[in-house]
Amino acid sequence: MKTNQVTVQGITQPGNLVQVFLNGSNASTKMKSHVYQTTIDKTGKFQSTVDLSQGNNSITIVATNSYGISTSKVLTINGK
Repeated sequence: MKTNQVTVQGITQPGNLVQVFLNGSNASTKMKSHVYQTTIDKTGKFQSTVDLSQGNNSITIVATNSYGISTSKVLTINGK
């Protein structure tokens, strides 16, 4: 089976924790949720490579600062 991948990239405040979830933000999905590790550099740039399933994939990016305040972005990408 061929695996489709996408690289998620962005920028946040240096020192924030960034998590990337695949198919984990929608409670109605029956797909298993995956959490991907991110690499964050000293300027706040991050990236993570995500394995896509066939069909629609919900990718949620969550950045959390040192005070525990989070912000998120949800993307839907179609895997082939």
